[in-house]
Amino acid sequence: MLGESVTLRQAKEALNQQVEAKQGYAEGQTSETVGTLYYSYTGIRDRLLNVNAGVEENLSEWGFDVVLDEAHGAAPGEEPIP
Repeated sequence: MLGESVTLRQAKEALNQQVEAKQGYAEGQTSETVGTLYYSYTGIRDRLLNVNAGVEENLSEWGFDVVLDEAHGAAPGEEPIP
């Protein structure tokens, strides 16, 4: 059983490394690593930011957390957040 547990642990670690690589979170990967989920996610976010320039709060409909502050101004018709 001990030998089997070592083999299973090694298989689990190999699968975890594959998952991290596909997500884009493996060592040496960044948001610019093509073919990863992280790359796709940031590309989608950037495109949505371009389409929704000035009304960035619309990105919350797509699951992004949007925080408006004074440095970026308030949404049209709203007061800046203190």
